[in-house]
Amino acid sequence: MKLSIKFLLFLLPLCIVIGINIYYLNQNQINKFDKHATYFIGSSRVQRGIDPQLLNDNKEENKIYNFGISSSTFFHNIILAKHLIIKHKAKELFIELSPIIHSYHPAPESLNMGITSMTAAIKYLSINGYIEYVESYLFTRLSLKTTLKKLIQYNGDSLDKIGYRFNDKNKYYTTDSFLKIEDLEMKTDDDLSEYFDLILQLTQLAKKQNTKIRFFLPLTFQRKQEREIVSTIFNRLPNEQKVKYTEDFLNSISNADNLYDKNHFNNKGAKIMTTYFKNAYFTD
Repeated sequence: MKLSIKFLLFLLPLCIVIGINIYYLNQNQINKFDKHATYFIGSSRVQRGIDPQLLNDNKEENKIYNFGISSSTFFHNIILAKHLIIKHKAKELFIELSPIIHSYHPAPESLNMGITSMTAAIKYLSINGYIEYVESYLFTRLSLKTTLKKLIQYNGDSLDKIGYRFNDKNKYYTTDSFLKIEDLEMKTDDDLSEYFDLILQLTQLAKKQNTKIRFFLPLTFQRKQEREIVSTIFNRLPNEQKVKYTEDFLNSISNADNLYDKNHFNNKGAKIMTTYFKNAYFTD
């Protein structure tokens, strides 16, 4: 397929900038976190739901990290996961199944890819086998929030603004946002091939690097369509790649007292969620 001269003229400077940024990344890699560690990746629901201190209890070193980032989409999660596999030799990744499209996700416009022409160029590069260059560019210039940039470029300063955020307050008083056992049977007719293409790429990379990957469902939702999308993806994943919730666990956490707001846990809810993961995956 022939490209228009106008599009090629746009693409050339983009490729030059990408090349510069790739060089910059290669020249500035710092061993920031423990090699062969475990990471929880996802949106603010992960950020406010997984307490790494509780998971790291009785360990000599912190080997489990919360990399939850407010408003992160599935696309951002996959890019971050690849970075941690390649650059930090991650031992295990727990990845939240969140929407890939902003219209299905309660994310601000600041996370969008940019102007239409820039998005078109990125898609062209991705489709034609240059996704690794696109990802390098995204890390430095485009869609990832400042928080994630600081995380990737961490140089030893305080990590107080990254990862787990807790709050003892309670601002929501119903349980309608909680994941229910019957939600696990929800299905959507939407085309989810883009999700599974990303999952396949990540799975193949993880296998080469001996990294274990587990996907998990959020426990609270703001939109029904999001429930349908992520539940459908979850059902299609092989058992060894997903975290299963028991009905007893879902019943135990579905209490408005555990919520900070409609979509996030307070410290009480985070403790219940974290304890479930600890008992299931981190108990010797």
